[in-house]
Amino acid sequence: MPNPENGCNDLQDVFVNHIFNVGGGLNKKKRWALTAAISGAHTIGSAKPENSGYDGMWGDPANQ
Repeated sequence: MPNPENGCNDLQDVFVNHIFNVGGGLNKKKRWALTAAISGAHTIGSAKPENSGYDGMWGDPANQ
């Protein structure tokens, strides 16, 4: 899984270049769209230290 401290670089390494690149059927723009969708789905809610090491909401309302 991507390290949240590494931002888009890890998203690209894990999702764009590997997970969504299986079989080579999707162009890079589509792979980034899927990466954005799955990332967006995981920004709703909050983190718990026992699951991720992070505590609280992913972002405050001003930065969402």
